[in-house]
Amino acid sequence: MRARLRMSKKSSNFAGKMTTMIITELKDLTQILNFEGEYALFRAKDEQGSYHGVINRKGEILWTWRHITMRIPGYPQLFKSINDTHEFVYYDVEKKTFVDEPIIDRGPLSKARQMVEDAPHIPFFPDVPGLFDYPSLRYLSDDYIGFSTQRMNWGIKDIEGNIIFPELFSTLGRGDAPNHFVVNYDDKHIGVIDEKKEWIIPPAYQALYWKGAYYVAYIQEGRKKQKCGLIDPQGNTLVPFDYDYLMPSRTEDLISAKKRGRYLFINSKNERIKLF
Repeated sequence: MRARLRMSKKSSNFAGKMTTMIITELKDLTQILNFEGEYALFRAKDEQGSYHGVINRKGEILWTWRHITMRIPGYPQLFKSINDTHEFVYYDVEKKTFVDEPIIDRGPLSKARQMVEDAPHIPFFPDVPGLFDYPSLRYLSDDYIGFSTQRMNWGIKDIEGNIIFPELFSTLGRGDAPNHFVVNYDDKHIGVIDEKKEWIIPPAYQALYWKGAYYVAYIQEGRKKQKCGLIDPQGNTLVPFDYDYLMPSRTEDLISAKKRGRYLFINSKNERIKLF
């Protein structure tokens, strides 16, 4: 693996010590998160432990950091993390420097989003206020909101307050349509249900996540091992359950995948794509 070294003004926290490293094999990384535009997040390990950073489509590592790194919505070249004193830091991979916190203009919030933002938090342990707080409302769509009044059990109501489902679900997530919800059926199997209580995708999965245009689904293989595949909103399998990990891009048909311990890129037709 070739590298060109550049010192950083904040090098005490690992930033920039090994920037512009060129990855020649994906096995050098432990995880690649999805590409959005020119950049993807990644995780890796070295002799000092795990680290995080940003990689481009040429396989060049543009930024490395010891702490978890996140995207900044609306700023594709900016990434957020914390430093050793737990202060937020913002790094511009194009300017190769730390910058001030950007202003994020989300525009006017819908009624549902505003309700969720204003919602109180509930302590996971009622006898210890403030410990492991979780929100009492969860945004599902501009028409429906998840609600909880007890320990991590969720129901669904509309924005007028009409209860669609009581607090039945320990798993609750957004689906592909405003009235589609990812829920668990019996604490073991997960599917997609609508507001009429009809299953759009039967509860046959161990985990299910809506990612832009597809569902990433996990099934149980053997006692402990899970396998990952990709399904469409109707429940049809697009990518077979042969993978350990799939992470679709939200902006194009490009999926970061892991199979038999090796990373690769595919599309929704299960065709391999070579980026590096």
